[in-house]
Amino acid sequence: MFKISCLRKDLLKATQIIIGAITPKTTLLILANILIETKKDKITIFATDLEIGMKYTVKCNVIKEGIITLPARHLTNIVKELPEGEVEIIEEKNNIINIKSGKILFRINSLKKDEFPKFPSSPKKQSININTSVIKNMINKTAFAMSHDEVRYVLNGVCLEIEKGDKNKTLLKAVATDGKRLACIFNNVNAPDNYTKKVIIPSKTINEISRIIDEWENIKIIIGEKQINFETDDIVITSRLIEGHFPDYNQILPKKYKERIKLNTEQFLTSVKRVALLINNKTNYIKLSLKKDVMLLSIETPEVGQAQEEIKIDYKGEELTTAFNPNYIMDVLKNIGDEEIYFDFIDSENPGVIRPVNSDNYLCVIMPIKV
Repeated sequence: MFKISCLRKDLLKATQIIIGAITPKTTLLILANILIETKKDKITIFATDLEIGMKYTVKCNVIKEGIITLPARHLTNIVKELPEGEVEIIEEKNNIINIKSGKILFRINSLKKDEFPKFPSSPKKQSININTSVIKNMINKTAFAMSHDEVRYVLNGVCLEIEKGDKNKTLLKAVATDGKRLACIFNNVNAPDNYTKKVIIPSKTINEISRIIDEWENIKIIIGEKQINFETDDIVITSRLIEGHFPDYNQILPKKYKERIKLNTEQFLTSVKRVALLINNKTNYIKLSLKKDVMLLSIETPEVGQAQEEIKIDYKGEELTTAFNPNYIMDVLKNIGDEEIYFDFIDSENPGVIRPVNSDNYLCVIMPIKV
């Protein structure tokens, strides 16, 4: 019969991390539960929605070894409201679980552990080890461009590609696109010789990694045929991969530009935000007009009004006017992490490209809007 004693803060942290794998509405009741298994002086907590699985290991006092399931959201809410100190979880008869803290007692109905899906084992494949700051940066700079279109399902995630780079180095690329914009970043990483992969990681998995990545220091990435694992000492995220072929994004990346301007990231972001205040369902774009030493941002919304703002720039090229969805521009500027950016143009009909001034490993391509 299962019996443990655990610090409330440790249990709360574990449940708040693991609950990300729980789908709020599910036809399988067991998927609303987490499974808790004892192991010497630790417990391992499992959660899955059959697409993504998570497990988290916590140190605790194991009094009687065993395995139980508990409704994830009820457990998280209960632990959240308990006072600091020791929390006991005790299995009684008839699948009743007692949760005790001092004079506080909750009696929770459980489901049989045999109904809980088996957690996938780690793929026995080659792996790469990466510092979390690298993965966090790659996710932040690409995830906003993921599609949410159910028809083009292969775009509903981030394409992760491992390929051989220059001078015997290995490149790790992350690419996301929704068909109207594309974000691409790459980094040199340590990987086994001739290790190449190209997979599509679902958006839910990307969002969960982003949510809890600050808990990690280094990540081991293991890619199987239909599964990818992100592993540390305490946390494992396993996810199904999106099946299908990601578009050949190299054909989309502009090979040249005609005009280039340099902008202060924060100033440009603030200006775009202001002008975009008049956007509505019918007018979902702002115009960018390049003239000698000036960029004019403007919008004209018939039902609302007009707005414009000038930014001084170093520009001697031809006059050019193009239009973009301001949200696409703002998404890049919020995540680019550089004080200055280059904005590259060919003409009003071709995509614009935003790049950081101080780095050559990232760019975001934004399709213009025909006015």
